[in-house]
Amino acid sequence: MFSREYTYGQSRIDFYMERGEQKYLLEVKGCTLERDGIGYFPDAPTERGVKHIHELIRAKREGYWCGMAFVIQMPKVKEVRPNVETHPAFGVAWQEAVEAGVRMWFLGCAVAEDSLTVDKIRVLLGGES
Repeated sequence: MFSREYTYGQSRIDFYMERGEQKYLLEVKGCTLERDGIGYFPDAPTERGVKHIHELIRAKREGYWCGMAFVIQMPKVKEVRPNVETHPAFGVAWQEAVEAGVRMWFLGCAVAEDSLTVDKIRVLLGGES
């Protein structure tokens, strides 16, 4: 089973999937801020983003596989970090998520005039792997 804009708790998570008995939730974010070759998210305060992280932590504790995927459209950027200068609460939630075992995926993309292709994948494993 596969579903987009899946309602979980008080949020709509981008993707819900099932494989056998395992349930998956994946939230996707676009990274648009770069400093010295490192991507930062968010580029503006996002209470919605913090809420999504808290929902993923809760789902992880209930047995779901949970992850956040950051789409990176800047060739020099290989990873994303929480932008604690812009939104400290997002940084706290990010750390809680990593400690709870929510996976952070960094999707490097090749950008062309008429396409966007994921060409690099890096995964930050936290908590349990």
